[in-house]
Amino acid sequence: MIAVRDFLIFASLAFIAVAFIASLFPVREGVTPITQCSDCAFKLTGPYSIVQYGNYAAVQLGARQVARYGWAYVDGRPLRPGDVASCYPQPMYLWVIGGIAYVSCADGEPIVGVSYAVSYTPPLLHPAEFLKLEITYHHGYPHGCRNNVHVTWGSTRADFCSSSNPGYAILWIDLTTGQRVREPPGVTCNPAAPTSVERYSSGSVSDLNVEQDGNKVSFTGNGYVAQYGFSASVGNLRLTVYVLDTWAIDWGQGADVYFYLCS
Repeated sequence: MIAVRDFLIFASLAFIAVAFIASLFPVREGVTPITQCSDCAFKLTGPYSIVQYGNYAAVQLGARQVARYGWAYVDGRPLRPGDVASCYPQPMYLWVIGGIAYVSCADGEPIVGVSYAVSYTPPLLHPAEFLKLEITYHHGYPHGCRNNVHVTWGSTRADFCSSSNPGYAILWIDLTTGQRVREPPGVTCNPAAPTSVERYSSGSVSDLNVEQDGNKVSFTGNGYVAQYGFSASVGNLRLTVYVLDTWAIDWGQGADVYFYLCS
């Protein structure tokens, strides 16, 4: 937790930085596309919005992105991925400091950090931990999009398909919410060996082989109108990785799955 004294010092220094940059970069306004910059200021009139994505923020006119920044703060608080903010029909004041966008719907200097609540703790940009799966999947007879792999956990699933052989996929799961997410910014990943690895099959399956080597779990098998793979546990999450066999000539499907915990 950030100490109140340290936080207020940060806020004071931030306002000094804003005043300095404001003296260097005059405010511009309009509904025309704005220039990408790392230190500048704009007054934007028109139906602009700012959208926070997984690892960047974008100023948009409708669905068209006109500028990107490292992250977006509105009235001193960071947006979360998926958040959208707009001042329309009022002007949007956009201050860019070090590639970070600070937005306000009121004239004047932007709020860089919140100092009005002494007990305020800045929210985390992402929860503490994520599960990352790196998957290479393959089939015995390349045809159409039958080269496939599927991951299920709880009531959620992710499906991947490729006409090339092999296919590649990366899956991120938020272990706090159990939901699939985009790649979170600024995380560090370490190999995580899953536990309770078991073979999984449904339908007519033969020669199903599942092997584990540390954080890597591999499987191959043969089937006809069937699905097969493995189930495993990582932390409090139980998931199943499998492929679908639709024709007998698709024998030899399988996947290599690497598990990582990231925070």
